[in-house]
Amino acid sequence: MTRTASNLMAIVAAVVLTVVTFQQTVVVPGSPAPIAAAQLA
Repeated sequence: MTRTASNLMAIVAAVVLTVVTFQQTVVVPGSPAPIAAAQLA
């Protein structure tokens, strides 16, 4: 794995984590979005 590829993977992982956290904070708990995100994670 090249350094660029691992950097991209880290960036993608950080973005996904941020989106999931943001959804869980904003969306009402129990709604489909956080549950689906949790199942994907």
